[in-house]
Amino acid sequence: MDEIVRQWNRLSITEEEGEVIGISESLVMKGRKEVQSGLLVKLLIHKPFNKNAFKETMKDLWQPSHRLSITEVGRNIFLFAFEDVVDRDTVLDREPSNLNKCL
Repeated sequence: MDEIVRQWNRLSITEEEGEVIGISESLVMKGRKEVQSGLLVKLLIHKPFNKNAFKETMKDLWQPSHRLSITEVGRNIFLFAFEDVVDRDTVLDREPSNLNKCL
């Protein structure tokens, strides 16, 4: 425990790290809206797959009434950003999708 306290006491913030970055309220609101109307999707697959085909298949399967953008944010993890939260809620109300051997 003493070692942890000693290391903690040696920590310091550089001038650059201590700089405060301002974010406009409109940017915060935009980010909040995107988070509230988005879904993170994790694919449980170990084989290579066609990511573009996956994205198009999901758009065709879910048929959102408004714009839907899909961004890969990690290995087999995708962010689905719905323009309208109603489209997201419609998807959540459905059964889970099984695309076994489809991509």
